[in-house]
Amino acid sequence: HPSVWMFNKLDQVILMHRGRVMVEGLVKDIPTIFEKHGYPVPTTESPSDWMLTVSQKTNVTQLEKDGFFGGNERHGQIQKVNRRNQVFAPNKTETLVRPVSSLEELKILFERDWKHTLRDRDAMIPRLLISILGSAVFAIVFAKVADNVIDSVTDFMSQAGALFFFFLCASVAAPSLMVDAIHERPLFEREFRTGHFRIWTYVFVKAVREILIFLLEGVIITSMSYSAIGFQGRYWYLTLTFVIFTWSFSSAAVTLVAMVSDPARATDYIGLVLFPQSLFCGFFVAVS
Repeated sequence: HPSVWMFNKLDQVILMHRGRVMVEGLVKDIPTIFEKHGYPVPTTESPSDWMLTVSQKTNVTQLEKDGFFGGNERHGQIQKVNRRNQVFAPNKTETLVRPVSSLEELKILFERDWKHTLRDRDAMIPRLLISILGSAVFAIVFAKVADNVIDSVTDFMSQAGALFFFFLCASVAAPSLMVDAIHERPLFEREFRTGHFRIWTYVFVKAVREILIFLLEGVIITSMSYSAIGFQGRYWYLTLTFVIFTWSFSSAAVTLVAMVSDPARATDYIGLVLFPQSLFCGFFVAVS
């Protein structure tokens, strides 16, 4: 949505909601219009943010009762049309309506997500660097631990600890994914409410993108630690298991973002994702 500065530079505004004109008028009259309908703009909110907040968090039936969707003098009453997943031909004399297929949605979302990934290198590069540095430290600390035969409790604790901390590295991606989900949740809600995309296509594209990144991180960490530590299991089994653990931690983090009413508060619960596995760290410290 436009910034306050950009919003105030506009002369008129039309707020569309599910294919219908919800509000239309001069920008300077927006606070008065919303106050007239029972939604005065709070002093802590800008009119542009408040318009979207009211349209997204209030159901259509209540908005209709409060006087929105009333049409205007130039165009008369706005006809209610279900425009979810439809494409309109740019012909002034005839409107062609056809449903948008799931494949088209997937294509659009994949293209947008790929461009977003390329533009957001500042977030991706540190994430990969953390994987490289973390696996390097991990390989040094547990160097050649798994080469030893288990003859004592200390050997068992050392080898179990190496395996445990290997999978603990899978939780590194959870905080960054939680932050991404917090930033993208308002956009997703807006696009879903206005009928741009289905839920499953949006989730599928995000899942495929993250699985590929998880696989890349798994290859980096496994490659740097497999020989250094002396793991005996198959390389690709270990990598795929790492991906599954990463997927589990990240899914829990994103679920927390989806459950809370205020996405910005979701970071307060990141400990619920990281705390359980941290309880086991001390079990692998050798004692006399």
